[in-house]
Amino acid sequence: MKPSPYITGNSVGGSPAFVGRADILREVKRIIQHPNQNVIALYGQRRIGKTSILKHLEMTFNAEGTYHAVYFDLLGRAYQPLNTVLAELARKIKAQINSLPTPPSIQNSEEFHTWLFEGLKQQKPLILLLDEFEVLENVQAQGSPDNFFNYLHDHLINQNNTKFNLIFAVGRNISDLQNVALAVFKSIPTKHISLLNETDTTVLIRLSESEKDQSLFWADEAVNAVWQWTQGHPFLTQLLCQKVWDHFIEQNKTQKVMAADVEANLEATLEAAEAALLWLWKGLPPNEKIVSAAIASFTEEEVAHEKLQAKLNQVAAVVDKLSETLDRLVKWDLLQTKKENNIFSFKVKLIQRWVRETQLLDKVIKEIDRPILSAENFYNSACFEDQAGRYGTAVFYLQEALKLTPAHIEANILCAKILYKQNQIDAAIHILRMFYNSSPESARVPLVELLIGKIHSEKDLSKKIEIIREVYSINPEIIQTDIAMQGLLDISVTELCQLNQFDKAIHLYIEFGLIEKAAEISHRYKDAVEFSTFAGSILVEIEEISDLFVYDIEKDKIYTNSLEFSKVFSVIAVEILQFNDLMQSLPCGFIFGNSCLYLKKESNFLCGWGSSKDIPLGLLQLKVTKNLMSGILAELARIRG
Repeated sequence: MKPSPYITGNSVGGSPAFVGRADILREVKRIIQHPNQNVIALYGQRRIGKTSILKHLEMTFNAEGTYHAVYFDLLGRAYQPLNTVLAELARKIKAQINSLPTPPSIQNSEEFHTWLFEGLKQQKPLILLLDEFEVLENVQAQGSPDNFFNYLHDHLINQNNTKFNLIFAVGRNISDLQNVALAVFKSIPTKHISLLNETDTTVLIRLSESEKDQSLFWADEAVNAVWQWTQGHPFLTQLLCQKVWDHFIEQNKTQKVMAADVEANLEATLEAAEAALLWLWKGLPPNEKIVSAAIASFTEEEVAHEKLQAKLNQVAAVVDKLSETLDRLVKWDLLQTKKENNIFSFKVKLIQRWVRETQLLDKVIKEIDRPILSAENFYNSACFEDQAGRYGTAVFYLQEALKLTPAHIEANILCAKILYKQNQIDAAIHILRMFYNSSPESARVPLVELLIGKIHSEKDLSKKIEIIREVYSINPEIIQTDIAMQGLLDISVTELCQLNQFDKAIHLYIEFGLIEKAAEISHRYKDAVEFSTFAGSILVEIEEISDLFVYDIEKDKIYTNSLEFSKVFSVIAVEILQFNDLMQSLPCGFIFGNSCLYLKKESNFLCGWGSSKDIPLGLLQLKVTKNLMSGILAELARIRG
């Protein structure tokens, strides 16, 4: 069965599912290529496609070869110290630009700055793409002077440095940021990320009709139905098409999708979008929540300003500056307006339906009127307790926050991290796995971090490999870009080789796209099989002559033949030094141990020769090749004769 052409959980940047956005890509390139500008901020509502645009820009710039482009997600880093954020950023940059010097143990912004800009002098210009910028705001707006905002403002933005460029993605209007964050964006270019137009949305819907796919075909009325419900919202369009596609493939239907099929899959789409829509809703200020819920409560889709005000008065909901609130909702692409009549409606009907069904006006007003019980307050209390090391109390507050808002991103992540600190690793991973299913973009980074920690502590090889596979499924780039993950994979492969499971080792490397390493193991495997066969054929002869070399413990002396052999072998040992430790994985052969030569068969040592006086020290775990074995046998035969 063909995979679905629609992508709903991950970024679509660089894939066929990335459509449109030509105006944004063009504007970004214009800014980056301008000699006196090096920064642009992209802003728009959550799940509107900002991450996909950043990932697409990263791929495009790196493919063109004029710049080094590095994507860096700030989600989950709100409470990390500046040096921790910069150290992780340095690691990401180093992974992309391998020729940069290895970053030092970064303790402050000056060390990071010196390392980066000294290294960039001999490199192509760097474009840094920062995602989820505003998550730092609430913490660092109140933090110490040495915070990320100040570092950006003082050292990176508008410095006319031709070697460095910045692209931000912000999940709200720039003007709505607090002063400390707003200062970062003062006088820099911005670009609004809005909904796709109808032409690009049609291309997205018809992905399943492409020449390479042709898994599902859409009637014009079905395409129009998707457009009417999503209005080009990228995530919701992908998700609705995915649900229709799943339904047709599972039912083995071959006819075209009709409008009725789209309608039949709306509920399933809303169920799947629950976490994303809650995240969008959580980002709205109180006034915007009340006004949105009020408009959704009307049976008609379009609501006049006066009628809306009357509704708010009826339910005793106080909304300061209603007109300004409505204007902000229009700018955020949640509402649209007919200015001439002062009439407002939801821009995306699918979002309107969700708000109408889940965010009842009375409920929203009560939640806003009870700040002491808000999820955000519980979460903030949990952060305070966590920083004080009172983990039990912190978990209690987090549980209360999650009762009110199960999709609270930061609360889920912090709860998992606290459990991890308490050595409840499996419980922490379980939380993030569940959260990843509903909000993969938010849970990806912390889940990968915890899984990597689990790999380090896991003793069972098969379980360790399964966790590596899970990490790879979450972040397919990590094996290629993260040196530490490559090291963990190499250790697992080495353990397989030590167990003579060369086939599994080879296939494991192939599974993760490391073909050259797979070929290396394949070559070693061939050598091992050939040598094992040869060694087996001469084992009998070795056993026959082994009784010539016996150490007499009672008389504390070595027989003459043994002394002569160890002198001969001292010469041969020089040749042995050039070979690797393959002997350890073979069923039989010669092995040095405690400065003496031993004959190994299976797991038992049959006999031993030599003394610490005559055989050089440090010759451990040595490979004996066919030619060298033949030489040893010839010397043994000469001694015996």
